[in-house]
Parts: sequence; structure tokens; C-alpha cells
Amino acid sequence: MTVLHVASQSNSVAPLYFFKRLGVSIDAKDDNGMTALHWAAYSCAEISVDYLLAWSANLNLTDNLGQTALHTAVRRVDEAESVRSIKFLLLKGAKTHVKDKDGRTALDYCGMIENTKLRSEAITMLQKPKMWDCLVLS
Repeated sequence: MTVLHVASQSNSVAPLYFFKRLGVSIDAKDDNGMTALHWAAYSCAEISVDYLLAWSANLNLTDNLGQTALHTAVRRVDEAESVRSIKFLLLKGAKTHVKDKDGRTALDYCGMIENTKLRSEAITMLQKPKMWDCLVLS
């Protein structure tokens, strides 16, 4: 795990910027294959997700379970109380058809979202991942 992985778990941009300026690889993987973008999605750090995407983090890299940051963002919707990370990833071009090692796409994980409003929004975005569809959802 790099210092960028740790910094990405908060919504404080200054440490992210500092480590990026030092040359820490934005797409470096930890022992579980997770990148800073995975960690930001896991930690519900939406501002970090947004900044990492703005700095061209590879949003389709998979971890050791075959999951992308989009899988992680979907699995953490209830904790985030938001689908904004999903929206950010889709707007930047996250691939929705990627299957993890269990053969599940990000859409397949939507059934685990307990908040019915957020589940519905996530399903709609993932079924129609065009930019204009993402923009009309709250």
C-alpha cells in the first residue's frame, strides 16, 4: 500500500496532490490489487474519486477479486448514502460489463443496496450508462 492509497481514503485533496506531485504512481496496486481509486470508492471518499479521475486514474483496473472501482462503488452505496461515485466513474467511461472472478458485474451487486431509492438510481445508471442518463439522476 502506498501513501497515495492512504491519502485517497479521505476527502482531503491536499495530500493527494502532494503525493501526485512527488511522482507516486496513481495506478499503483496494493497487495490486494487495489488502486487509490478502489480505496477512494471503498472509503466513500467522493471528492477523492473525482480528483483521481480528473488526474486520469485508470478506472477499469481490477483488483485480485477481478473488481473495478465501479464494483467497489456499488458495494459501498449504503455507506456513502449516495450514488455520486458511480456517476463520476460512469461519466469518465467506466466499463459496466466487466465481470469479477465470481462472474458478477457492478450491476449484479445492486441487489445488495438496501436503500431502495439509491438502488433504483444505481440500477438505472448501470443499465443505461450514457452520460445524459447519469446527469439527470440526483
